Amino acid sequence: MFDLENFPTRELARDMMGMISPIYDNSYVGKWIFEVMSVPLSLAQDTINELREQAFPETATWSLPYWEQSYGLPTNEALSIEERRSRVISKRNYRKPMNPARIEMLLKELCGRDVKLIENTAPHTFEISVSPGTSEASLDQIIKLVNEVKQAQKSFRVVFDTPTTIKIRADPKPQKFPYRMTARGRKAGTYPQVNWVGISEHGSVIVTANRMSREFPYVVAGTKPDRTYDARLTALQLHASSEGKGVEFPYPISGTKPDRSFLAEIEPGALNVQVDSTNAEVLYRACGSKRKL
Repeated sequence: MFDLENFPTRELARDMMGMISPIYDNSYVGKWIFEVMSVPLSLAQDTINELREQAFPETATWSLPYWEQSYGLPTNEALSIEERRSRVISKRNYRKPMNPARIEMLLKELCGRDVKLIENTAPHTFEISVSPGTSEASLDQIIKLVNEVKQAQKSFRVVFDTPTTIKIRADPKPQKFPYRMTARGRKAGTYPQVNWVGISEHGSVIVTANRMSREFPYVVAGTKPDRTYDARLTALQLHASSEGKGVEFPYPISGTKPDRSFLAEIEPGALNVQVDSTNAEVLYRACGSKRKL
């Protein structure tokens, strides 16, 4: 049974029906018309999208022969599409001017590994260091590419960084140790020297303390190294008393030292004081006689 509700099946036909009146949603003929119209339009849309991809070598498929012809590369159908794209991209990137970053990019595309260019490792010399990787890196191709893009006066060297693992293991080797066997009839511990004389069975050890007196002569205190007394006092009585003794202090008479300050000595007597009065005249000017008022 025909499913009219889920018709048309093409996405472009459903998009076109969404732009018209909904009266055609239940029209069998109308839906078929849009379904048929969508076929060439879908092909045209696919072609346009495909042409957009062919315009770039990174996404080109059937246009790769045209890209190879434009860059002077031979067409090799035995190579994969990715390898042919890589050749075209590398050739396209050869354009001048060339700098270390562009050389690194070209070498990375060539060998599929990280590449680092180190400048001035020596006068007019640079170094190309290729990192470890699983992809194959041809030394001849690297040298050829660098010679094409580098400056003529520059020299270079290529260094491949290769991780190295060193494993060290011990190689066991058996070593014989000759042991001298005892002769028949000899017992262990008897050859070459005897290390025991007898066997002790059911023995016991008794430990006792051995006491011994010892004299310690002590020297009487005060006799060594020098004697500190000559006799012993049995009874001692101490009597203490104060003894006074006068001491004279000669004082010189005041006024005699260092120089004598008087010629005679005053004996006890009386002092008589008398007042000698003298009259004196004081002249006063009459008030108002000296200055004019």
